[in-house]
Amino acid sequence: MKKCVLSAVAVLIAAAGVVFAAGQQESAGEAVTEDGLREVTVGLSWNVKDDTLIVAWEDYMVEHSKEYGRENGLDINWIINVADRDPSRQNANIEDMIVQDVDLIITRAEDGATIGSAVRAAKDAGIPIITFDRESKTVKPTAHVGGDGYGMSYEGAKQFAEYLKSIGVQGKVIELHGDMKDQNAIDFHNGWAKAEEEFGQWETIVTIPTEWKPEKYESGLTNALQSYPEANAIYIQSDFAMDAVRAALEKAGKWKKQGEPGKLHIYSNVASTAALPAIQQGYIDVTGVWDAYFHAVKAVEVMVSILNGEEMDGAMFKVPGRVVTPETVDSMEKLYSKDYLNY
Repeated sequence: MKKCVLSAVAVLIAAAGVVFAAGQQESAGEAVTEDGLREVTVGLSWNVKDDTLIVAWEDYMVEHSKEYGRENGLDINWIINVADRDPSRQNANIEDMIVQDVDLIITRAEDGATIGSAVRAAKDAGIPIITFDRESKTVKPTAHVGGDGYGMSYEGAKQFAEYLKSIGVQGKVIELHGDMKDQNAIDFHNGWAKAEEEFGQWETIVTIPTEWKPEKYESGLTNALQSYPEANAIYIQSDFAMDAVRAALEKAGKWKKQGEPGKLHIYSNVASTAALPAIQQGYIDVTGVWDAYFHAVKAVEVMVSILNGEEMDGAMFKVPGRVVTPETVDSMEKLYSKDYLNY
């Protein structure tokens, strides 16, 4: 079903010194294992792999694909590469997968606009491509799988509103925003804003852009606490940088557990390995869970459906998150941060 096409980008890569097999021929037929499974190869293109969340995603995908693939007649092999935050390198990595004639590609984009050229190249070569976690902003993929950032943030913020109300606090909130160009961050903000409008339990008095950089979490929060002494709560769009948040709060004398005087009440998203101890000990009050296990399972299910001939035409699959508190965190199953805490 695939076309054997070298795109202009791939030709440039070859000219730069990467040698591809000459006279590559179209596949003569699909291989079948001794037990009757159809052998397929999936390319997994990461933008970066410096966080336990991404390690968990990959491990969950590969592990789930073994059994689920067999149940659906497939023997799934993986080719995995990492772009180290370089959009051009990621596109080149995907071009290399196209040349290797993989059966399907999954990619988490470093840049939602730049990834469009790689999405187009894969589709032109007849190779289905799934964007994962981060959407393509320019070219529609075969399908997209990610978390429901809006729904998760709204449901978590709703529970945070109930918590504030139960302790008699009207919030004055500092929001630590992610990246204004990242759709996930935009969804996180919009879900929070909807809950703020609907429940009226707090006012967001300042929004600090961080570009997902820990140093900007720390400096931004430090400056905001000085400029807005009335602040009594924080919204952290992603708690992967919890160490930076803690550093800022400790400098201000505001790193406090539930029940301690002077505590800033905290709502966060993700429930990362960096934040798990703070959730367990009551420094973070409510958290919306970015459910890595269920994201990975859905990605494998969609991938297998496509490999078995289902047409997707850019279908969007948004996986809802759960909400966790200090009281529920230890009993919550399939929480990636507990699986990878000591990774």
